[in-house]
Amino acid sequence: MKYRVLFVLVLCIHADMASAQRIGIFFDPQAHSCRQEIHQGDAGEFWIIALLEDRQALSLVGAEFQVVGFPQDWVESQYIENGFGLGWAPWGGVRLGFKDPQSIAAGLVPLCRIAYRARSELPSTTLRVQVLSKPTNPSFTTPILVLQSSPTGCAQVPEYEAVPAQGLEAVINGECTTAVQRMSWKQWKVLYR
Repeated sequence: MKYRVLFVLVLCIHADMASAQRIGIFFDPQAHSCRQEIHQGDAGEFWIIALLEDRQALSLVGAEFQVVGFPQDWVESQYIENGFGLGWAPWGGVRLGFKDPQSIAAGLVPLCRIAYRARSELPSTTLRVQVLSKPTNPSFTTPILVLQSSPTGCAQVPEYEAVPAQGLEAVINGECTTAVQRMSWKQWKVLYR
């Protein structure tokens, strides 16, 4: 019986760590705005940003995701700072890597920036980050972040880990919410009393 409880506890902790990784679409580089009023003729940018738990020993070296719902004829260009990408985020998805590992200590890592020009009027439209249409590994069912641990031991070789990430939503000409409240163990216990 003790082994079953321990296994369930470890599984819950692992699931909580994985769900703490998110990739979102924002209309500002600080990840504050998940909605934007856009009308025909408007030009602007939106950012794809990884929101990560504070894991000092790890850095971000890559990602794999796609953005669905954005009008393809609006896209002007895609910029990946300090890295490279294969594919376009709004057109089937992108696999990207960074020249240098990106620190995740701040909790936000910009993945790419998309410049657009609104060629038509849109009703309320939801944009979503989701798994690639053809993921690198068919068992991936969510967007992926590739994390690197700090080198340890004599060989000084870093380890890499593909971590599932929750894809977030943004809204054009409508309302959205991206607030996520972290809960302490004490808050969880109160729910089950």
